[in-house]
Parts: sequence; C-alpha cells; structure tokens
Amino acid sequence: MSTHSKKAEIRTLGGTPTLFVAGEPHPGLAYMTFDPDRGCYADFARAGIDLVSFSTTGDFHLYGLAEPTWLAPGVYDYSPLDRRVARILSQHPKAWLLPRVFVGSPPWWDEANPGELIRYADGSTRKPLHEDARKMTVASFSSTAWRRDAGEALARLVRYLRHCDYADRIVGIHLASAETEEWFYCGTYQGFFSDYSEPHRRAFVDWLRARYGDETRLAEAWGRAVRFDEVVVPTEEKRRARECFSLRDPRAARDVIDYTIFRGEDVASAIAHFARIVKAESAGELLCGTFYGYLMELSLHPNGLHLGGHGGLGALLRSPDVDFLSSPTSYFNRQARGGETHFMSISDSIRLHGKLWFNENDVRTHLLPGNAGYGRTTTLEETITVQRREFAHSLSRGAGMWWFDMTGGWYAEPAVMAEIERLGAIARESLARSRASVSEIAVFVDSEALAGLAVGNEVGLPLLRLQLSQLSWLGAPFDLYLIEDLPRVRPYRVSLFLSPLAIEGRLRDFVRGDLRQGGRVSIWVYAPGVGSSGLAASGIAQVTGIACRRIDEERKLEIEVDAASHPIGRGLPAGLRYGTIAPIGPVFVVDDPRATVLGRLVPGGEPALAVKSHDGWTSVYSASPNLPSALLRSCLRFAGGHVYTSGDALVYANRSMLAVQPHDPQVTSVRLPEGAVLRDLFAERADAGERVFEAPIDPSPDRVTLFQRE
Repeated sequence: MSTHSKKAEIRTLGGTPTLFVAGEPHPGLAYMTFDPDRGCYADFARAGIDLVSFSTTGDFHLYGLAEPTWLAPGVYDYSPLDRRVARILSQHPKAWLLPRVFVGSPPWWDEANPGELIRYADGSTRKPLHEDARKMTVASFSSTAWRRDAGEALARLVRYLRHCDYADRIVGIHLASAETEEWFYCGTYQGFFSDYSEPHRRAFVDWLRARYGDETRLAEAWGRAVRFDEVVVPTEEKRRARECFSLRDPRAARDVIDYTIFRGEDVASAIAHFARIVKAESAGELLCGTFYGYLMELSLHPNGLHLGGHGGLGALLRSPDVDFLSSPTSYFNRQARGGETHFMSISDSIRLHGKLWFNENDVRTHLLPGNAGYGRTTTLEETITVQRREFAHSLSRGAGMWWFDMTGGWYAEPAVMAEIERLGAIARESLARSRASVSEIAVFVDSEALAGLAVGNEVGLPLLRLQLSQLSWLGAPFDLYLIEDLPRVRPYRVSLFLSPLAIEGRLRDFVRGDLRQGGRVSIWVYAPGVGSSGLAASGIAQVTGIACRRIDEERKLEIEVDAASHPIGRGLPAGLRYGTIAPIGPVFVVDDPRATVLGRLVPGGEPALAVKSHDGWTSVYSASPNLPSALLRSCLRFAGGHVYTSGDALVYANRSMLAVQPHDPQVTSVRLPEGAVLRDLFAERADAGERVFEAPIDPSPDRVTLFQRE
C-alpha cells in the first residue's frame, strides 16, 4: 500500500507554466469520459495519453455522474470510487489519475439546513435546475455551514486518496460544483435571480466592509446614507433596471454594481476555500484546479455575465492553492471550415499568474449521431481538421488539453486514435522548445466594468465574444489579459481595451505614462472612462486623448469606414462596415477637431471611428465594439507589428511553432517576422529545408498547417 501520491506541480518551462509529474515535464494531454463502461482507456493508453480524469464526489453529485459518497452524517462509502478506478487501471495500468471531484450537498443535508440554501427572487429554494439535476435545492456558495461540512467531506476524500491502494497514481483534484459542474450559480441559464438567502446577504455585508471600511465611505459611493446591518441583496427589479440605456448609473446603481462584483468574488472565495483543503490534506502533493473565469463565453447568454458568477477571476488567480483552470473549448463557431478555436477565459492572465490552462476538447466527432450539435463534424477529414486546430491552439498557448469522450465512443476509430497518438508525440517533443508568446497585440478585459453593463448581452456579446472572432482572423497571434494585470504585462505594439468604464489609481497612471511611449497604439472601444465621470463623455477624453460627446438615445451602432486620409485606412476593403447586432446606448461620438475621422455612423453620419497621433503614441477610438479583422490588421501594421498572412486566417504561434488555417482562399502562404527553418509537422514529408521568410500553406479552409521552427 502506498502512503502518499506522486508529487505533481506546475513549473515554468520554455517560457510558460508546464505540468510536471514525478519530476518530469508532461505535455498535459489527457482523456476524460463520463461513461466508464464505454471509456476507451486502453485505446488512449496505446496512443501514449497517460493522464486520465473521471467523475467522482466526496458527498453528492448534482447530476448523478458519480454515486453518492456521503450517505449520512459521519457515514462515507468510497467503494464506487474504488470500482471506477479499478476499471480504469485494468485497461490503463500506468495512468496518472486526475479525478474530477464534485463538491455539493446531499439531499438530507439540504433538508437539515434549509436556511443555508440558495434562495431565489420569488422566495423559493426549489427550482427545476439545468441538465436533469438530481435535486431541486442547492447550498448557497456563501454558507459557512456548507463550506465547513462539504469541506470536511472533501478533506476525508483527499485523506482516503492519499492512502488507498492506488494513491501513487493520483496527481491532483479537479474541483467541480453547481450548475453544469462549472461553478455557475444554479439557475443562470434559466434566468433565475438569486441569491436572497441570509448567509449570502451576510457575506455581501462582510465584502462591503472590506471594500469600503466604514459606513461613511459606503454612503459616499452609494449616494445615500446606509448602515451595514441594513444592506440587502438588490431586488430582481433593481438588478434588471436600466438607468441609462445599456449602462448602469455608477451612482444610482452602485449597490447593484457592487453586488454583481461581489457575486463573482464570492464564488472565487468558495473555490479557494476548497482548494486550501486539498493542499492542506495532501501536504501540497496534489495539484488542484477548477472550471472558472468564462468571461468571454458568458457574453453569449443574456444573463451570463450578471448571473453566472464568473467575474471573480482576478481574485481566484491570487490564490496560491489553485494550480490550473479550465473550460470547454468555445461553443461558438466550431465548424471545420471557417470555424475557430478559443478558450472561454482570459488565458494570458492565467499564464501570467503561473497557472496552467486545460482546454476541454469536447467538439463532437463524426462518430456521433447527426443531431449531436456543438460543432459536430460530418466526416473523418473534418474531425482531423478540428482536432488539429484544437491541438495547435492549445500548443501555441502552452495549455494542456483533454479529449472529452463524454458519452463514450467519440474517438473509437483507428484513424482518429492514430491522429491523437501523432498529436501526443508532437506535444511531448515541444516540451524541449520555447513556447513563449510572440504576440504583438494585447487585448484587455475589465471584469468589474462588465458589472456596469445592464442585464442583457447587446453590449457584452459584440464587445467580448464577437470581438474575439474578429481577432481570431487577424492573421497574427494576440494575447488576452485582465486589465488589472496591465502594469505587469510586457510592452506590446498594440493594446486593445474592451471598454473599461473606470480607469483610476495605478491603472490611470500607467495608461497616461507607460502606454504613451515607444510608438505604441492604444485602441479604445465604446465607453472607456465614463464610469469615472458619471457617464459623461469627458471621461473618454481623459483616457483616450480623443474628445467625444454623448447622445442620449439607443441605436444599432454601425460604422462605415472611410479611412483613406490616414495610413491605418489605406488598403482597407471599400465599404467596410462593422458594429452591433442590437441597439445600444448611450452613444458616444467623436467631437475632436484634432482627431482624424476614419469612420461614421450609418445612418446619421456622426464621426464614430477616429485616430489621434501624439508625441510617441497613437490613440484610436471606436464608438462601436466588434472591430473587424481587417481594421485590426491595419492598426497592427501601422504600429510596426508583423502580420503573418495577407488576409483573414487563423494564426496560432509561439517562439517554436506556427499554425495557420486560412479563412480567405487567397491566403496561400505565411510570412515570418524573421527567417527560420520550418518543418511541416502534418505533411507526408517533413524534412527541414532552407531558412525562409515565407512558406506555402494549404490554401483550403478545411486544412490546418502546423510548422515547427527548427
């Protein structure tokens, strides 16, 4: 019997956080299935994929993906867990195990602790929950009783895993909880407003005390006298209100904005609490990670950014007990031809904080029924294309990835497994090379600013997820950060700021100092800085250097670009237009005679896209989000940056690899910023050739080319 698990850790290697197991670097490629009876463990063992995840729980699984463990007070049964692991190891004896542990509450606990449950706006604690949940009640994230009791159940499980017969195969714990196992507040997708429980209210009050210190400062922020013991969670009606079209009034709705920020940080606090338990009970020997931080993806859902509870990413990144984060690959635009691959979170801030990202590759293959959806491929060739794209994206960003054989049989074809074996070999070889970023454009997201948007996704969708799609076809790699990390981020030629409503303190000093030098270009979108000026347009000028005026109406913002008067506009397609799908407001248009107008609203004709050059830096302002790839390409070239392709194409790159999938069939080659010897890893012949500055690629939108820089 083993007495402890093999040590696993995250170390920096090749310029990026990397998984180490038993002292050796590991590519972070893994296999996961919900159905152990149909699991292809032996197939993945033969393919060289030796990291395996599986579902279990220390208490009760909300979705029944593992049998209950905590049967009654003081009564635990780990025999279902033992049987599941025995099945895995019988087919894959050398597997390293990363159990996905659901942290929840058994039905009997809910019945015994009704005051600790999430309470919805209608006063109910019972709702039909998402994805066929096995019960209708869930504990509040804020409940100290739940954190204590579920924490003890988790501690018992970790102690068991440290001394069981297979303890030497366990490398970590993947914490899961709540809606879809991904730490969303239950009811997010159905639009159920919560949490009106007393534990949640008390936690909100404690958060406000920590944020403001005393009631005088709280009253100044909220614009009214208020006592801490009188604070309540804002009503659903107030949370849905729209004081200023698509924006929340930073004074009148400060309590709602604060609550939305707290809501995310409370989830992050719960995750950090359970992560501390894993680390303490394993003496630091086990890795610990979770699903979290889906800011880009949640903008697809009208309630996602406000109800989901994923706004506390920055707080969670400060936890020393969280080693990795993860999400499914983006569900948006997954198809083989013209599709794209993105993580749901702010991937480069995660790397910056020394944490590993795991991409959950759950793209449905051609082996599933035709109605499987979610990017389901139709042929083996399409499956290979999408798998290569998922792999290349993860490899370029130094991320791990697991193939999610959700219901079993998704990869049960020799040609698919042969491809997975090939990708695994490439990933292992890459560990000896630099995987550091070569991006010259950085994109910054302000999670607190998202709380200043009205409920709905008319701004969030084009600002975040649709903009991510345009960035994906830029023809050059980009990096994605939380704005709070700006002072720690290396210099980039171009910085794209996705509407930070308030820039104050150290960030304001940095924006006015370090960003304004070296010929850098800063691109500002929609309403930057207005939260610091009572939603006045003067706030935009303070951060962008471009004067604007506010129009108090709601419009579908469409901008027609006519930018021949400036180098940024030269070469752009004639009649280029971009903008929002739905009306947003207020509208902020350019009102600066010293700025060069690059585009105007259609209809209306008001100046809405402008550039202004200053001593040593250039500012670009767009009244609408969702800047097109062609415009972003022009801005990068203007800043002296390198664009790898002549038109729209996915480009994933780091210091040692370069992957390209064209969107435009006219893109037939890739240009390098410096000469290199390239090896085509997907070609039939992969011989290293001469040092080149340009290399041909397969121009088909159905093909991914992957080069290794020798």
